[in-house]
Amino acid sequence: MRGKLLFITGLGLGFVLGARAGRGSYEKLKTRAQDVWTDPNVQKGIHEAEEFVKDKAPVVGNKIKDAAATATEAVRDRVSAAGHDDAADKVVAAGSKAADAVDKATDAAKSGAESAKKAADDAADSGSGS
Repeated sequence: MRGKLLFITGLGLGFVLGARAGRGSYEKLKTRAQDVWTDPNVQKGIHEAEEFVKDKAPVVGNKIKDAAATATEAVRDRVSAAGHDDAADKVVAAGSKAADAVDKATDAAKSGAESAKKAADDAADSGSGS
């Protein structure tokens, strides 16, 4: 029983002392992270990455759509040649849905890049105002 009591006391004491020391370490880490985030070189890299995503998202999306269309045609032709015209129609419908999904994903990537740019700008503005 005495061992359990000493263990619990030690645990509590360690928690209290660790919490006091931990807050200072947290504040130092937070300050360093803010300094890194607001560094002009870091912000330049973030903006370059955002622009890259905005520029390349449509290109990648079009390549995926083209590959999906090619695959859809190949599958449709094979299924149709096997005498399953109803299944071939379903393949074409699925290919159309895939193309729509790629369009939505491309738009989401562009929108996400724009949102990230705005968030980075807001963070940089609030960081430089501190």
